[in-house]
Amino acid sequence: QTRLSPAPAVPEDAARQSLPGPGPSPQFALPPIRRGRLANGIEVLVVENHELPTVNLNLVLRVGRSSDPADKLGLAGLLASVWDEGTTRRTAEQIADELAGIGASLAIGADWDSTGARLFSLKRHLDKALDVYADVLQHPTFPQPELDRERKIALGRLVQLRDEPNALASLAVAAVLYGPDHPYGRPQYGAPATLQSITRDDLVDFYKTRVRPDQATLIAVGDVTLEELRPVLERTLGGWKSPSAKGPKPDFPSPPPPRPTRILVIEKPGAAQSVIAVSLIGTRRNSPDYHALAVMNSIFGGQFSSRLNLNLRESKGYTYGARTMFDWRIRQPGPFLAMASVQTAVTAPAVVEFLNEFDGMLGARPVEPEELAFSKTYLTRGFPAGFETPGQVASHLETLVEHNLPDTHFNEYIPKISAVTAEDVLRVAKERLLRDRLAIIVVGDRQKIEADLRKLPEGKDLAVCRFDENFRLIPEKEAPR
Repeated sequence: QTRLSPAPAVPEDAARQSLPGPGPSPQFALPPIRRGRLANGIEVLVVENHELPTVNLNLVLRVGRSSDPADKLGLAGLLASVWDEGTTRRTAEQIADELAGIGASLAIGADWDSTGARLFSLKRHLDKALDVYADVLQHPTFPQPELDRERKIALGRLVQLRDEPNALASLAVAAVLYGPDHPYGRPQYGAPATLQSITRDDLVDFYKTRVRPDQATLIAVGDVTLEELRPVLERTLGGWKSPSAKGPKPDFPSPPPPRPTRILVIEKPGAAQSVIAVSLIGTRRNSPDYHALAVMNSIFGGQFSSRLNLNLRESKGYTYGARTMFDWRIRQPGPFLAMASVQTAVTAPAVVEFLNEFDGMLGARPVEPEELAFSKTYLTRGFPAGFETPGQVASHLETLVEHNLPDTHFNEYIPKISAVTAEDVLRVAKERLLRDRLAIIVVGDRQKIEADLRKLPEGKDLAVCRFDENFRLIPEKEAPR
C-alpha cells in the first residue's frame, strides 16, 4: 500500500488574527411610489418590481376592532374571518379552488384600527385573481354556517387566553391604561357574551355602513405599472360604491389621566412564572421624534444586547428574555411596554430591576457612545433586508398609508437614525417615560408574590384583580395576608 505523506502545515495568516472591520453604511432607496385614484374614490399606490412575474395587492380599509360597538365586541374580527367565505356568485369552496388553480392566495384580517385584504397572484393570472378578489370585496354573503364556525373558533381562542399569562398581561395593560369606556381598553378579541350575540344581520349592517371604498387605499407591488393596473381596477372595483350615509363613528374619548406608579397583580394560581409588564401610553408613529424613540427603545429593550435584557437575563438570570416596544396605533397612541416572564421567586427583585432601568434611561445611567453606536448600527444595517420581497414592501406601504407618513419616510430612515445623538435619546426618554406614572402589571401566583411586592415603595397601594367571565378586569376579593 502507498502511504500518503501528511499535508504540509498551512502558515497562519496574520490578517486572520483580528475581526474584519465593519463595511460602509448601507444605502437604501425605495423605488418611486406612483399614485392614482379610481372613480369611486379608492386611492391606488403602485411600486414597480419587475424581478419576478408576481403582484401583491393590499387593500387597506380604515375600520378595525376599535370600531366595534361596545355591546358587539369581536364584530370586526368576525367580519374579517367570514368575509371571504362566500359571495353571491361563489361558495367558499369555489373561491378557494379558483385561487388555488391559478396559484393565487387571499387573506383578510382585522387589526386594531384597520382591516387588510391581501391578494397574491402571478402576473399572467392577475385578471382572473382580480375577478375573484373584487367579487369577495363587493358581494360577501356572510353565510350563517361559516359565521357559526368562526364564532366557535373565536370562543375557543378566548378559552385559551385564560391560560396564557402573556395575553392576560396585555389585556390588563389595555384595561388599566385606557379604561373600559375606551375602545383600546376593551378586550381585543371580544368577549363570550358579545361574540354569542353577534348575528349575520350585524355583519351585513357593519359591512354596509362602515366599509367604504372612498376611504380605502389599494397598494400594488410587483410586476405591474399604474398605467396597466388602473383600467383593470376600474373594471373590477370601479362599481363598488360607498354607502350614501356614513355609519356611526366609534366613541374615541381621551384616555383617563395616568395614575401614580402602582402595582396590579392579576391572580393566576399555580403559575410557574410571573409575567411583568411595565407600561404607559406611548406616542404616534408619525411623531417627529420617531427616530430618536426608535434608538431609545433599542438601547432600553428593543434587541438582545439592550440594557433590560442584559440585566434581567445575562446578569441576574431571572428570565430567558426581556424586551421593550412601542405598540403603534392609528387613531390614538398605543402603549409602550417593558415586559418579561421571570421566575416566581424573584418577582419583586425583577420589578426593582425594571424600574432601575427606567431610571437609567432617564439619566441615572448616561448613554455610552458604544451602546449608542451599536443600537444605530443594529437599526440601520438590517433595515434594507426588510424590503427584499414585494410582500414586505407592500406591508411597509400599509404603515405609510395608515400613519399618514410622507413617501420619503423609508428613504430617510437610515440617515435620520444615524443622526440621533445621546442628547436626543435622553430628551425623548424624559418626555415619554413618565417614571412616576407607570402601570406595573404582574400576572402570577398571588400567594407567592403579593407579600414581597407590597414591601416595594410602588406596592403600598397594590391592587389584586382578575378577569371576569367576559374579560372585564375587576378587583379580587381580599384574602388574608
